[in-house]
Amino acid sequence: MSQKGGSVCVFLRIRNALEGHLSAVNNRMNEAMKMLTIITSLFMPISFLVGFLGMNGFQPSTPLGVWISSHVLVLTLIAMILVSTERGSIALCNKK
Repeated sequence: MSQKGGSVCVFLRIRNALEGHLSAVNNRMNEAMKMLTIITSLFMPISFLVGFLGMNGFQPSTPLGVWISSHVLVLTLIAMILVSTERGSIALCNKK
């Protein structure tokens, strides 16, 4: 009878160790997915604008148009970073 109780105890210890390991792996995966989501949300508007401006009918025909398009893309990225830092999804400096 005591041998049966001992094997249950060993099983519970193994199960708890496995659950702890899976929890740690899951936390690391969640952090990676959070970072990938932030990067995607920052560059998705820029990808849309590049695709829109890259169509044959909407290409800037003058060098000034190219500079304006470039500045719009950079300003969009800066605005997205500022909005993300305001919401707290991106921390530019480590605040402890």
